[in-house]
This record gives sequence, structure tokens and C-alpha cells, in this order.
Amino acid sequence: MIKKTIMHLSVFCCIVSVLLPLNLTLTDYHDPAANHILDAEIVDDILIVSAMIQGIEFYNISNPEILDHLTSFNLSSGGGGGGSKPNCVKALGNYAYITTKNGVAILNISNPSSPQSLGYISGTNNLILENLDIHDGLLAIAAHEDGVLLYDITNPSNPNYVSTIEAENAWAVA
Repeated sequence: MIKKTIMHLSVFCCIVSVLLPLNLTLTDYHDPAANHILDAEIVDDILIVSAMIQGIEFYNISNPEILDHLTSFNLSSGGGGGGSKPNCVKALGNYAYITTKNGVAILNISNPSSPQSLGYISGTNNLILENLDIHDGLLAIAAHEDGVLLYDITNPSNPNYVSTIEAENAWAVA
């Protein structure tokens, strides 16, 4: 009897969720070249999506009903090409910082239709990098057993190492 009641309740919940979708409406969709999406960041009217395979996608989201795809971007071969495996992304003004298997990449996004790679932050290669965050001109990068790396980004195209917060396994920062 209990098993039958649970089954009926499950069927009821499925029907209700299809008939009453909580006022959500899909207005646009894009099938990006990049897949295995890992992170997204919004700066002004630009959506930046990082994906482990095939790089980084840029969208203009100024019109909330149209997802305007600007470009698909791969980091240059000077820093590892399409195999750089972008992970997490944070942006501030005209610059985006992206953790990859090759270090933290810096992008000039002043023209989001044609982002420019400025290379990698010195000292971030050969580390297991995950999450990152920006606060008051400081970039914090979670680097697993290497702790949390702190960089001064008052000159956003040339971050300066400040210090490391020791940690046994840093996965995220905020």
C-alpha cells in the first residue's frame, strides 16, 4: 500500500511539474562549439562561458530575450591552444582571468567580439587551479595543495604576486 501511494505521488509530482513550470520561459537557445561547460561570468552586458573542451564562448545579453553569440575563443598555442582546458572565469572591466591547466590566462575583453589573449600570470603554470575571485583589486586563486594565491591586479594586464594563504586543499575562494 505504501509503495503504491509513493508511486502515485511520484506520478502526480511529474505531471504537476510539466503543467506548472514555475513561470519559467525559454526565450532563446544557442548550441555552443564549446562543451563540458564549467563556469560563467557576466560583466556589464557580456556573458562569458568557459568550457573544458573547445574553449570560451562570448555572448551579448543586453536584450534579455535574445542570446547574441559574439564569438568562440580558444587560447593561443603560445599558452597551450585548444588543450588549455579553461575552467573558472572572473572578469573585471576590460579583463577576464581564466584558470586553465596551463596557468591563469589573462584576456583583454574590451572588444568581446574579438577577445585578445595577453598570456598567463607568471608562476601559475604546473599548478592544479580551480576557482578564482576578485575583490578590491585583489585576485585570489584556489590552487589545491598550493593554497590560495593572491595577486594585485591594479594593473589588470600585469598582475603582481602578493602572497599565498597556506591550505592543504583549496578548491574555491570568495
